[in-house]
Amino acid sequence: MRSRSRGLGIGVTVVIGALLVLLWLAPRPRVGAQPREIKIGGTMAVTGAFSVEWGPRARTFMEEWAKMMNDRGGVFVKEAKTPSCPSR
Repeated sequence: MRSRSRGLGIGVTVVIGALLVLLWLAPRPRVGAQPREIKIGGTMAVTGAFSVEWGPRARTFMEEWAKMMNDRGGVFVKEAKTPSCPSR
């Protein structure tokens, strides 16, 4: 009975060790270049039964507002420090 539980303990240790090695070798998310634009939007019914009267007008308003903001130079977004990732 003792050798059976010892074999089981060794097997569990090997499996856990293999999982840890695979997790360590797994690809990590890469920190890439930030997008040059910020997309702001929402969902609304512009056509169909749920669009009622304001759907198309609200879409026109948002498109005109976006054009006006872009003509002014866009929206300033404060640059933030990104946390550094430790190297492997």
